Amino acid sequence: MHFTLTEHTQDFLQYCRQKGHSPGTMAAYTQAIRRFLEYADKSGLTEVESVTRPFLRAYAQQVGETLSPGGAHARLRPIKTFFS
Repeated sequence: MHFTLTEHTQDFLQYCRQKGHSPGTMAAYTQAIRRFLEYADKSGLTEVESVTRPFLRAYAQQVGETLSPGGAHARLRPIKTFFS
C-alpha cells in the first residue's frame, strides 16, 4: 500500500505537534510543506517514493532563486527534516 506525499506530510506535521513545537514553528512548517506539495503536484509527484535527490535539488534551487538566503533556509529546513 502506497501512501501519498500529502498523507506522509500530514503525519509529519502531526508528529511535530506531538513533540510540542510552538504555534509559530508549526505555522512555518505547515507553510513550507504546503509550498513543497504545490511544487511536487505541478511536477506530477504524488508519492514519497517518487521524490528523488535531483528533484529536491531543483526545488532547493528554485527556492534559493526566489527568496533571500534566510527565507530559503526557513522554507527548506522543514523539508530537510521531513526527509531525514
